[in-house]
Amino acid sequence: MTGNSVLIDSDGAGQFAAYLARPSKAKAPGVILVQEIFGVTPALRAVADSFAQRGFLVAVPDIFWRIEKGVSLEYSGPDQKKALDYLARFDWDLGVKDVTAAIDAVRKMAECNGRVAVVGYCLGGSLAYLTACRSNIDGAVAYYAVEILEHLDEAGNLKCPILLHYAEKDHLLKPEAVQKIKDGLKGAPATFYDYLNVGHAFCRDAEPKDPYKAEQAAKANVRTWEFLNRLS
Repeated sequence: MTGNSVLIDSDGAGQFAAYLARPSKAKAPGVILVQEIFGVTPALRAVADSFAQRGFLVAVPDIFWRIEKGVSLEYSGPDQKKALDYLARFDWDLGVKDVTAAIDAVRKMAECNGRVAVVGYCLGGSLAYLTACRSNIDGAVAYYAVEILEHLDEAGNLKCPILLHYAEKDHLLKPEAVQKIKDGLKGAPATFYDYLNVGHAFCRDAEPKDPYKAEQAAKANVRTWEFLNRLS
């Protein structure tokens, strides 16, 4: 299965691209799949295709487009420094607006049944949380989302269910920081899963293979698909 690129209207600043993967069935639930700091990579498009194969209409927005359009970096080498530079220049508030624009666009598509969730990895996971706090999405999934820690003051606005996956040995987020996030989301419709003996990006099935842990990634992905199916 291969997707195609579509254009989404922003908040008056122009249009940005999104990779769109369509399922075989009509009237499917929508998923906005949000990138890490490396952009819309071939590996992320493959993830979108896998979601579409399971019956979801998936859009992967180019959330770095306001800095540079079409960013797709390698996960190692010099591109790591480039990715961190994009992160440093990224505007979180505008990022949430762009994810929300993607939600609105997918909801209006004839193939969508009207229900849309956001799924994100690292940077994208934090955007999934913020979008859940600031919009009317039906659910959110956050994989190893670090920046939630800086936005716990918005937890009271969280109305939809959110699923959060965290790695025990994440070098970007120590266990005490994860506990602070859990404490901050008490009373919210949040479900946490911890994955032992794995580090950050353990679900990233791409080169280099160092962070990827197939068994734990499979558990996390099954939990995500079950969560999304309950929402639809």
